[in-house]
Amino acid sequence: MSASTTVDLNSSLHDAICNIWYGDFYLGDVFLLNADGTGEIGSSAELSLWIAQPLRWKLIEAHETIVEPPATLIENILSRPRPVTELVATIEIQIIAEKAKLSIYRNGTPDEYPDNLLDRAFLPNEFRVTIERGKFWAPRNGRPRDNMVEFVFDLRMTMDRSPFPPMELWKPGMQDVLEYMRPFDKRCFVAQRSETTERQGGCICM
Repeated sequence: MSASTTVDLNSSLHDAICNIWYGDFYLGDVFLLNADGTGEIGSSAELSLWIAQPLRWKLIEAHETIVEPPATLIENILSRPRPVTELVATIEIQIIAEKAKLSIYRNGTPDEYPDNLLDRAFLPNEFRVTIERGKFWAPRNGRPRDNMVEFVFDLRMTMDRSPFPPMELWKPGMQDVLEYMRPFDKRCFVAQRSETTERQGGCICM
């Protein structure tokens, strides 16, 4: 299931893009991009698994990044370095319609993986992605509670649209669940967990 990329991945691009990417605080919406062009995608919540599929991906084009302005005085005083853009690129992702053992779900077996997608969900799609390096929380809905322990990640990927198939590409009977979970709204993902922090009054405490 290996797929060669159309653009060579140098070490910096490899470090930026080949990661496990998490789309929510509970780490339920996730996809993995490997350096050999393989990967995995999954969505789970409340002890239920909605997607668990292998994928293929390739880097179509790496775009020129914008030089960031220097940090402001207040940012330096507060020790809040501005995120640095590592990569702007166009990638192609194709979810694969087969059952395979996935590393993101080590405790499950392929026979237990769901079959919730229509055939059209397995067509290749292109995405424009921007990857930044800094300190980021996993995306979440609503305001975080004070004194909540959360993970901090070193990388953030923003996509022009979600890698999860839209509502119309799921099988009938999934609409109520999808209206609640809405994985196809996820466009921001984080990777490379670096530390654990506690939020107090909306601030980060390291």
